[in-house]
Amino acid sequence: MVIAGAKPPTIGHSWIEAGNVTTTKSYGELSASWIVPPTPTANNGQTVYLFPGLEDINDVVSILQPVLGWNADFSAAWGIASWNCCPSGITVESTPVSVAAGNQISGVMKDTCSAGTLSCKKWNVVTEDVTTGKKTTLSNTPSEGQTFNWAFSGALEVYNIAKCADYPKNGSITFSNVKLYDDTFTLISSPAWSIASWASGLTPQCSYGGTVSATKTTLDY
Repeated sequence: MVIAGAKPPTIGHSWIEAGNVTTTKSYGELSASWIVPPTPTANNGQTVYLFPGLEDINDVVSILQPVLGWNADFSAAWGIASWNCCPSGITVESTPVSVAAGNQISGVMKDTCSAGTLSCKKWNVVTEDVTTGKKTTLSNTPSEGQTFNWAFSGALEVYNIAKCADYPKNGSITFSNVKLYDDTFTLISSPAWSIASWASGLTPQCSYGGTVSATKTTLDY
């Protein structure tokens, strides 16, 4: 998930920061909403991904994630897709949908099993542009044997960031209306979200940081 090593002149590929929480049991559903940021000021061929997600902290094989990406599926533009990334190095992705800055995005990951299933084998991932009503769904995607007990309320992952102007010019992203459910589909009212950061030693440094509450995570760039 995170590539470590010598300090590069630019950020080749890295998770930068995320709101995260883990549990000794498992989760059955995670949802969040966020607004598509403005276009980055500069275009150096960089890709910016923003998403909530679910992983297995004891056995990371893949991540379920409703993804908003810039310069990813659509050149120099924003798009959404639902991912299971990346079992056997393969990104399993639903049909991408183009979205515009200012639109509201909703992402939901939910297992298909009955309440109380600790490790459900199949999941649905839905990413929707609430503003236009367009959605893209990855249905019955496999858990790859994982127990999803590590949740991300919001994450920033990037490729080829050369300067701070490669980020959206608003300077931060807020994931709101974050709802996390345990494997009985009971809402966890106060998850112990915290900010995890992988930005130390990376170049450039772009005022990275973040704040969390029970239902909201803001990531700064």
